[in-house]
Amino acid sequence: MHADIGNSYRNWSTPLAIGRLLQKLYTEEVLRGVYFDCLDSALLGCATGADKLRAGIPASVRFGHKTGHSDRTTDGVRIAETDAGVVHSGDGERYYLAVLLRDSRESDRENARLMARIAGIVYRELSSAAKSPAAASAR
Repeated sequence: MHADIGNSYRNWSTPLAIGRLLQKLYTEEVLRGVYFDCLDSALLGCATGADKLRAGIPASVRFGHKTGHSDRTTDGVRIAETDAGVVHSGDGERYYLAVLLRDSRESDRENARLMARIAGIVYRELSSAAKSPAAASAR
């Protein structure tokens, strides 16, 4: 894709598809034993993107993710900036989060801020919903 940046448009997915893939990997034993452990360790140990989704989720919360980005076009457009992962809540539940930005003219810092903001909003909403009396009675 670096040789022809236009090929970046052929390498795509949707946030929903990525979330479903992560959910399947974590709930349906697609990978077993050391293979799943390897994937889980790689996601939990991801050292890139500390300013993306990870920045919107409290540091005390286990979060495994995979980041990505394309090159920029000659006129400064970032074809893709991505981060997707699994949030392990304190009550043993998990949820899956994927943010994919396309054709952004914003700076890398601003793209990361947007992703962190989205992650923070999702985290707060799901955390407060899990603590609500209705959620407690549904368990």
